[in-house]
Amino acid sequence: MKKFVYLLIFMFMGLGTFGENKNPKETLIIAQEGEIKTLDPHFGNDGFSLRIYRMIYSRLVEQDKDLNVIPGLAKSWKRIDDKTIEFTLRENIKFSDGSSLTGEDVKYSFDRMKNSPRIKSFFPPIETIETFGKNKIRIKTSYTYGPLLKQLTHPALSIISSKSTEDNIIGTGPYKFQKWNRGEEIILEKNKYYFEKYNSPKIVIFKTIPEQENRAIMLETKEADIAIGISPVDEKIISDNKNLKLLKRDSISYSYLGLNMKKDIFKNKDMRLAINYAIDRDLLIEAGLNGQGIEAKSPIGKEVFGYKPVEKLYAFNLEKAKELRAKISEKKINLTLAIMAGGNEMEIAEIIQGFLKEINIDVEIIILEPGAYWAKTSQGEYDMYLGAWAAATGDGDYGLYPTHYSKNFGAPGNRTFYMNEEVDSLLEKGRKTIDENERKEIYGRIQDIIVDDSVEVMLYYKILSVGTQKNIKGLNLYPIPIHDFSHITKE
Repeated sequence: MKKFVYLLIFMFMGLGTFGENKNPKETLIIAQEGEIKTLDPHFGNDGFSLRIYRMIYSRLVEQDKDLNVIPGLAKSWKRIDDKTIEFTLRENIKFSDGSSLTGEDVKYSFDRMKNSPRIKSFFPPIETIETFGKNKIRIKTSYTYGPLLKQLTHPALSIISSKSTEDNIIGTGPYKFQKWNRGEEIILEKNKYYFEKYNSPKIVIFKTIPEQENRAIMLETKEADIAIGISPVDEKIISDNKNLKLLKRDSISYSYLGLNMKKDIFKNKDMRLAINYAIDRDLLIEAGLNGQGIEAKSPIGKEVFGYKPVEKLYAFNLEKAKELRAKISEKKINLTLAIMAGGNEMEIAEIIQGFLKEINIDVEIIILEPGAYWAKTSQGEYDMYLGAWAAATGDGDYGLYPTHYSKNFGAPGNRTFYMNEEVDSLLEKGRKTIDENERKEIYGRIQDIIVDDSVEVMLYYKILSVGTQKNIKGLNLYPIPIHDFSHITKE
C-alpha cells in the first residue's frame, strides 16, 4: 500500500515536470541519496559533493573508470627529479565564464587548497609551484611523494579561476552551476566553453532523495533518468522492467563499524575484540544487503591496486566473543551507534544491535541527517558509528592516511581517533617512497597492525548498483560511488 501511494505521488510529479519540458532529452535527472555540503571543491569531501565537483570542475589529471591516471587539464607530464613533476597544460582551455586558463589559475588553486582544514589530510606536500610561459607548470614537493599523480585526480583538488569569489566559484568542467534549491535539488547547465564536445543534455539535475524506495519509484514513473544506490529489494523490479536498466559493479567502497577510542570502554582491547568476534559478517551481508556485498579484508579496498588483503583474523566466533565479554568488569554496557539517514544503514545497524545483544551489550541507534552525522562523528560524540571510506585516488595512501594517521582526528577522516606510532611512521614512509613494490609492502604491514589493534570492525565492500531509463547511454560506473555523469546521452 505504501509503495502504491508513493507511486501515485510520483506519477503526478512526473507529469508536471515533463509536461513543462518540451524536450526531455535535454534534461537529465539524477536521484541521489543525500545533499551536497558545499559547492566549494576545496572545502568538501563527502561523496555527494564530489559527484558535483567532477561535473563543474577539472583537475590537472583525471581518472578513467578503472582509476588509472589519464590527461586532464594537463595533456602531458614528466618527472624532472624525485620531487618535481612538470605539467604541460592543454591550449585554449576556458573557464565557464569564457576566460582562459593560465598557470596562475593553477597556482592560485593550490595556494587556496593549502588553507582548507577539510582536505588537509590528503593535500600533497607541495613546496613550490612555478609557471613557465603560458602552459608549463612545475610542482615541487617538500619531500619525495609517491602518490602525487594519483592524489591530483581527487575531485577536491580541482582547479578554479583566480577570479572566483566565495559566492561564484568558476570551473572548467563540462557543466556549470545554475541553482541550488537546498534540501531538494542542485541544477547544472552545460558549459559551452568545455574543451570536449559531447551530445550530452543541456541541464543536469541532482535531486536529493534519501529513501531508497522512493528513488526506485522515481525511475518507474520516469521522474528520474538515473537513480543511485538501488536497494537489493528493488533490483529485481528494475531488472524485470523492460523500460529500465540495472547497472552493477563491485566496489572498493569500504564499510566498517568504527569504535571511538576517545571512550574509556574501548581502551580495553578485550572489549574491541569481543565486538569483532560477535559480528557474523556473512549473515550481515545476506540479511542486511540481500547478499549484495563482499566481506571486507582490507581497509584499502577489495583486492585491487596490488595491495594484499589481510587474513581473516576475526571470523565469527560467538563463544570467543562471550569469553572476552566476561573479562570486562562492567556487567551492564550501553553503547550508542550513530548512522546516517538514508540507504540501508538502519537495517545493518539493527543486525549489529542484535549481534551485540548476544554478548550482553545494549546498543542505542542514533539516526542523523548527513550534516549532523559528519559534524557529530568528527567531534567523537558517539561510542560507535557506521562508516564508509574508499581509496578514491586508487592509492593506499588515500585509503589509510586520512583515516588512520593520528594527526587527522575528526573531520579530516580519523573518526575512531586511532593513534599508533608505528602506523604513523609507516604511513609517512609510504608517502616518501616512489618504488611501488616497496609501497605495497608498507601498506600491507599497516593493514596487519590496524587489524590487530581492532579499533574498527571491517564489514563489507558494497556492490554498487545504479538504475537508469533504457535510453541512457554513456554512464561509466566507477569502483567508487563518484561515477562519471558528464558524458551521458539520452537516445
